[in-house]
Amino acid sequence: MSWDRRKGLGIGCGVLVLIGALLAGGGVWFARQMSDDYKLVRAGEEALHEAYGLPDQWAPPNLVPAPERVEAFLTVRRDLAEWQVLLATGVVRMAALGSQDGNPLKRFVERLQAGSEMASQYAGFWAARNQALLDVEMGAGEYIWLYHLAYHAWLGMDPAEGAAQPGFGSPDGQGPRDHDYQARQRLRHLVTGMLERGIPPVEEERTWRAEELGRLAADPTRYPWQTDLPLAVAEAFAAHRMALEASWSPLVNPVELLFEVEETAPGE
Repeated sequence: MSWDRRKGLGIGCGVLVLIGALLAGGGVWFARQMSDDYKLVRAGEEALHEAYGLPDQWAPPNLVPAPERVEAFLTVRRDLAEWQVLLATGVVRMAALGSQDGNPLKRFVERLQAGSEMASQYAGFWAARNQALLDVEMGAGEYIWLYHLAYHAWLGMDPAEGAAQPGFGSPDGQGPRDHDYQARQRLRHLVTGMLERGIPPVEEERTWRAEELGRLAADPTRYPWQTDLPLAVAEAFAAHRMALEASWSPLVNPVELLFEVEETAPGE
């Protein structure tokens, strides 16, 4: 079953939690999508997909990232630093507004205003990310792959971090545990597909790949290299540890890997 062209790759439920609920209604959500800012986001993503393919079609050429690709990834992360701070500040502000008491109408207006501002900030973040990727000649699939390897598989950051922010509620009635599970499963579905499509030319890497696919088949809740990351992959990022740790934002994590494409739901 195809999800109807919504932002769903990576950690799709995060955008519903962090944006959909705070904008207080489908009408505002639709208007947000149709704004000039989001047309720019769509144009950037279409340029990425035309040049480098869709994320669910991409396959890594090697399991150990080449140094120049790691450098390109770090360039994108540096380019997004200011947007991360801006978005994290907005998330904290929305959470604070959600926990306030007082006049319900005043709270609604304040949340609507803050939500509208955040919608523009999200658009700015995604537009900047797409342009940064185009500048370093990196597609969405490679970006998702490197983000996962660096932050989740190597540094041990939780893919579900920030998936259900306090104070935002849940538009579908699910609790934090449900969102955490769905966030990890979406990432598993996407990155496992990349691993299945990519057959490395190096025999040792083919062995690593086969072993990890076996672990994934044995554990339906596991995401790729949740443990047992090959040392050579870790070493590809080791010289940049401080920069990578500094560029991780738990508050922005849910929207880092969202790209507007057709996606097939896991298990369908």
